[in-house]
Amino acid sequence: MADSLLVYPNYAVVYNTSIASIPNNCTDLSISIADPNVVQYVDSLFAFKSVSDTGSSYAVITYLSLTDTIYFINTNIDELSDCVIRTTSSGLYSDFTIWNKGIVPDICDSVIIMAGHNITLDTSSIIRSIYIEAGGILNMPDASSILQWVNLMMEIENCIVNGNLDISGGSLFVNGRLKLIVEVLSY
Repeated sequence: MADSLLVYPNYAVVYNTSIASIPNNCTDLSISIADPNVVQYVDSLFAFKSVSDTGSSYAVITYLSLTDTIYFINTNIDELSDCVIRTTSSGLYSDFTIWNKGIVPDICDSVIIMAGHNITLDTSSIIRSIYIEAGGILNMPDASSILQWVNLMMEIENCIVNGNLDISGGSLFVNGRLKLIVEVLSY
Protein backbone atom coordinates (compact mmCIF):
# COMPACT_ATOMS: atom_id res chain seq x y z
CA MET A 1 0.00 0.00 0.00
CA ALA A 2 1.19 3.54 -0.76
CA ASP A 3 1.86 6.07 2.00
CA SER A 4 -1.32 7.09 3.80
CA LEU A 5 -2.94 10.26 2.58
CA LEU A 6 -4.04 12.71 5.28
CA VAL A 7 -6.95 15.10 4.73
CA TYR A 8 -7.32 18.04 7.09
CA PRO A 9 -10.93 19.28 6.83
CA ASN A 10 -12.29 22.74 7.51
CA TYR A 11 -15.75 22.86 9.03
CA ALA A 12 -18.28 25.66 8.72
CA VAL A 13 -21.96 26.14 9.48
CA VAL A 14 -24.21 28.20 7.25
CA TYR A 15 -27.27 29.61 9.00
CA ASN A 16 -29.53 32.16 7.27
CA THR A 17 -26.98 34.56 5.79
CA SER A 18 -24.16 33.87 8.24
CA ILE A 19 -21.21 31.52 7.95
CA ALA A 20 -19.35 30.43 11.06
CA SER A 21 -16.18 28.34 11.17
CA ILE A 22 -16.04 25.42 13.59
CA PRO A 23 -12.64 24.61 15.10
CA ASN A 24 -11.47 21.03 14.48
CA ASN A 25 -11.05 20.51 18.22
CA CYS A 26 -14.61 21.61 19.07
CA THR A 27 -16.12 19.23 21.64
CA ASP A 28 -19.57 19.54 20.00
CA LEU A 29 -18.17 18.06 16.76
CA SER A 30 -18.50 14.30 16.33
CA ILE A 31 -17.26 12.13 13.48
CA SER A 32 -18.21 8.56 12.63
CA ILE A 33 -16.69 6.52 9.79
CA ALA A 34 -18.76 3.97 7.84
CA ASP A 35 -15.84 1.69 6.86
CA PRO A 36 -12.66 2.14 8.94
CA ASN A 37 -10.88 -0.34 6.63
CA VAL A 38 -10.89 2.39 3.95
CA VAL A 39 -10.52 5.62 5.92
CA GLN A 40 -10.01 6.50 9.58
CA TYR A 41 -10.18 9.69 11.63
CA VAL A 42 -7.05 10.48 13.64
CA ASP A 43 -8.22 12.48 16.67
CA SER A 44 -4.73 13.70 17.61
CA LEU A 45 -4.19 15.20 14.14
CA PHE A 46 -7.81 16.23 13.47
CA ALA A 47 -7.40 14.55 10.07
CA PHE A 48 -8.81 11.74 7.96
CA LYS A 49 -6.29 9.05 7.01
CA SER A 50 -6.55 6.76 4.01
CA VAL A 51 -5.82 3.16 5.02
CA SER A 52 -6.59 1.48 1.69
CA ASP A 53 -5.55 2.21 -1.89
CA THR A 54 -8.99 1.30 -3.18
CA GLY A 55 -12.57 1.30 -1.96
CA SER A 56 -14.94 3.96 -0.74
CA SER A 57 -16.46 5.03 2.53
CA TYR A 58 -18.09 8.03 4.11
CA ALA A 59 -17.93 9.98 7.35
CA VAL A 60 -20.91 11.46 9.12
CA ILE A 61 -20.07 14.81 10.73
CA THR A 62 -22.39 16.08 13.46
CA TYR A 63 -22.26 19.48 15.12
CA LEU A 64 -24.96 20.05 17.73
CA SER A 65 -28.13 19.12 15.78
CA LEU A 66 -26.62 19.62 12.29
CA THR A 67 -25.34 16.68 10.23
CA ASP A 68 -23.39 16.42 6.99
CA THR A 69 -21.60 13.65 5.12
CA ILE A 70 -18.17 13.48 3.49
CA TYR A 71 -17.60 10.79 0.85
CA PHE A 72 -14.19 9.22 0.23
CA ILE A 73 -13.38 7.44 -3.02
CA ASN A 74 -9.86 6.02 -2.93
CA THR A 75 -7.98 5.49 -6.15
CA ASN A 76 -4.41 5.34 -7.32
CA ILE A 77 -3.06 8.90 -6.93
CA ASP A 78 -0.92 8.47 -10.08
CA GLU A 79 -4.11 8.15 -12.13
CA LEU A 80 -5.37 11.48 -10.80
CA SER A 81 -2.09 13.34 -11.39
CA ASP A 82 -2.56 12.86 -15.15
CA CYS A 83 -5.68 15.03 -14.95
CA VAL A 84 -4.08 18.16 -13.47
CA ILE A 85 -3.24 20.88 -15.98
CA ARG A 86 -1.60 24.22 -15.17
CA THR A 87 -1.02 27.46 -17.02
CA THR A 88 2.56 28.26 -18.01
CA SER A 89 1.88 31.83 -19.19
CA SER A 90 -0.89 34.33 -19.83
CA GLY A 91 -3.02 34.10 -22.95
CA LEU A 92 -6.17 32.76 -24.54
CA TYR A 93 -7.71 29.67 -22.93
CA SER A 94 -7.94 27.93 -26.32
CA ASP A 95 -4.18 28.34 -26.96
CA PHE A 96 -2.61 24.93 -26.22
CA THR A 97 0.83 26.55 -25.77
CA ILE A 98 -0.13 28.21 -22.46
CA TRP A 99 -0.85 24.85 -20.77
CA ASN A 100 1.88 22.69 -19.19
CA LYS A 101 0.75 19.57 -21.08
CA GLY A 102 0.47 21.29 -24.45
CA ILE A 103 -3.28 20.62 -24.69
CA VAL A 104 -6.40 22.65 -23.93
CA PRO A 105 -8.12 21.42 -20.72
CA ASP A 106 -10.87 18.85 -21.20
CA ILE A 107 -13.55 17.01 -19.19
CA CYS A 108 -11.06 14.99 -17.05
CA ASP A 109 -8.86 17.95 -16.17
CA SER A 110 -8.53 19.84 -12.91
CA VAL A 111 -7.34 23.26 -14.04
CA ILE A 112 -4.96 25.50 -12.10
CA ILE A 113 -4.46 29.11 -13.20
CA MET A 114 -1.11 30.00 -11.72
CA ALA A 115 -0.21 33.25 -9.94
CA GLY A 116 0.74 36.01 -12.36
CA HIS A 117 -1.13 34.47 -15.31
CA ASN A 118 -4.04 36.27 -16.97
CA ILE A 119 -6.23 33.83 -18.94
CA THR A 120 -9.07 34.91 -21.24
CA LEU A 121 -11.80 32.33 -21.86
CA ASP A 122 -12.38 32.59 -25.61
CA THR A 123 -14.21 29.28 -26.07
CA SER A 124 -16.56 26.97 -24.20
CA SER A 125 -15.01 24.33 -21.97
CA ILE A 126 -16.14 21.47 -19.75
CA ILE A 127 -13.61 20.61 -17.03
CA ARG A 128 -13.44 18.67 -13.79
CA SER A 129 -12.55 21.54 -11.43
CA ILE A 130 -10.69 24.83 -11.37
CA TYR A 131 -8.42 26.64 -8.93
CA ILE A 132 -7.35 30.23 -9.52
CA GLU A 133 -4.25 30.95 -7.43
CA ALA A 134 -3.77 34.28 -5.66
CA GLY A 135 -2.50 36.63 -8.36
CA GLY A 136 -4.05 34.52 -11.14
CA ILE A 137 -6.86 35.90 -13.31
CA LEU A 138 -9.59 34.26 -15.39
CA ASN A 139 -11.47 36.69 -17.64
CA MET A 140 -14.78 35.72 -19.26
CA PRO A 141 -15.57 38.62 -21.63
CA ASP A 142 -17.25 36.70 -24.49
CA ALA A 143 -21.02 36.23 -24.13
CA SER A 144 -20.89 33.00 -26.16
CA SER A 145 -18.29 31.32 -23.92
CA ILE A 146 -19.34 28.79 -21.30
CA LEU A 147 -17.20 27.31 -18.53
CA GLN A 148 -18.67 24.40 -16.62
CA TRP A 149 -17.40 21.53 -14.59
CA VAL A 150 -18.91 18.09 -14.39
CA ASN A 151 -19.70 15.59 -11.69
CA LEU A 152 -17.34 12.65 -12.35
CA MET A 153 -17.78 9.51 -10.24
CA MET A 154 -20.47 11.27 -8.15
CA GLU A 155 -17.92 13.64 -6.63
CA ILE A 156 -18.57 17.23 -5.65
CA GLU A 157 -16.21 19.27 -7.81
CA ASN A 158 -14.85 22.66 -6.88
CA CYS A 159 -14.21 26.09 -8.25
CA ILE A 160 -11.86 27.84 -5.84
CA VAL A 161 -11.07 31.47 -6.56
CA ASN A 162 -8.11 32.79 -4.60
CA GLY A 163 -7.22 35.19 -7.42
CA ASN A 164 -9.60 37.04 -9.74
CA LEU A 165 -12.61 35.77 -11.70
CA ASP A 166 -13.97 38.46 -14.01
CA ILE A 167 -17.27 37.48 -15.67
CA SER A 168 -18.35 40.35 -17.89
CA GLY A 169 -19.86 37.98 -20.46
CA GLY A 170 -20.32 34.26 -20.92
CA SER A 171 -21.70 31.78 -18.43
CA LEU A 172 -20.29 29.88 -15.48
CA PHE A 173 -22.11 26.66 -14.53
CA VAL A 174 -21.40 25.42 -11.02
CA ASN A 175 -21.89 21.69 -10.44
CA GLY A 176 -20.34 21.52 -7.00
CA ARG A 177 -18.91 24.19 -4.74
CA LEU A 178 -17.79 27.71 -5.53
CA LYS A 179 -15.39 29.05 -2.92
CA LEU A 180 -14.33 32.67 -3.10
CA ILE A 181 -11.40 33.59 -0.89
CA VAL A 182 -11.93 37.22 0.03
CA GLU A 183 -9.30 39.55 1.39
CA VAL A 184 -10.77 42.04 3.83
CA LEU A 185 -9.10 45.42 3.64
CA SER A 186 -9.23 47.87 6.52
CA TYR A 187 -8.82 51.58 5.97
